Amino acid sequence: MIVPIPTSRQRTRARGFEIPLVLFKNTDAEYCLTPALTRRRETVPQYDLSPQERKMNLEDCFAVTQNVTGKTVIVVDDIFTTGATMEEAAQTLKNAGAVEVYGLAFCGSIENYGQIQ
Repeated sequence: MIVPIPTSRQRTRARGFEIPLVLFKNTDAEYCLTPALTRRRETVPQYDLSPQERKMNLEDCFAVTQNVTGKTVIVVDDIFTTGATMEEAAQTLKNAGAVEVYGLAFCGSIENYGQIQ
């Protein structure tokens, strides 16, 4: 399964689109995307937060909406900075029964490299 990280409703309305969906638009992978995650609650934007604040900001913010039991999942996001988003999404999917979870991001930041715990 290829599962995009869900963008908050507020940011989706402001932008007019969800970044992970746009990144795959008009590709064969677009038809493989499975919206198996949703946000339980809104979170503050991550960009001004420290690595520890990012982790706390995302605690329990995702919920699984589809059966992932026994599946291998690739979680897709636009930017990988500290890994807090991927980590929380992966843990949520594993808790719901996913066997393996991998992450794919289209951009990365080296400023927090080494601070990931």
